[in-house]
Amino acid sequence: MRSGAAFLLAVLLAVFLAAGQCGSHKDDDDKGDADRASSSSSDGHDDTEDHDDDEDSGHRDTADSDDDGSHDENASYPDRMTQRLEAQGLHIEQSSSDSDDDCAAHSYGQVAGYFADHPCAGLERAWYEVGDDEGNTAIVSVAWVEMPGPDSATELEALVDRPGTGNVTELSREDGPHGNVRYSGWYYRSDRDGDVFTSVQAEPLQSTEGSRDVARRASGTVGTD
Repeated sequence: MRSGAAFLLAVLLAVFLAAGQCGSHKDDDDKGDADRASSSSSDGHDDTEDHDDDEDSGHRDTADSDDDGSHDENASYPDRMTQRLEAQGLHIEQSSSDSDDDCAAHSYGQVAGYFADHPCAGLERAWYEVGDDEGNTAIVSVAWVEMPGPDSATELEALVDRPGTGNVTELSREDGPHGNVRYSGWYYRSDRDGDVFTSVQAEPLQSTEGSRDVARRASGTVGTD
């Protein structure tokens, strides 16, 4: 009898222990689910922060773009060039501009012959005396030529880009105190935007590396858009 009672007690103890282990596993599973939910919630918050960082980064990029060579779309070509030069850190000491529609009369070399056969639709020219903070200066002459269409503007650019073919006469040679400056071609750059061809030429006004650097910076600043 005592043997049967002991057996029954052993069975009950085993059932009790098994029930306790099952409850323990369930608690562990519930804790694991809670931890995973917490981790998922934390990841979602991090994603939101990353998204906010991306938006902030985009805002900074836009601001940097606005500060770097921005210009008024309604401004004239000479005014846009002034803004571009100033964005390069150059000072405009003096300048002048002029507009015409007779490109053949204001050009030389083969370029004048091209305009005789292919009249332009409009011409704007300007010159700028520019300098840096160290007193180095250069003269910059710019011509904006509007052609009847993109094809003729492309032909004009290809012609002017070839050495020895001539160019639009620099306004500084017809107006202002720098009429004796002859442009060497070392600081020349062209650009085309649709039917508008742009020619930029610069020359240093002192025989110094600083003045040559000013000429390089100024001639590299092309703006027709």
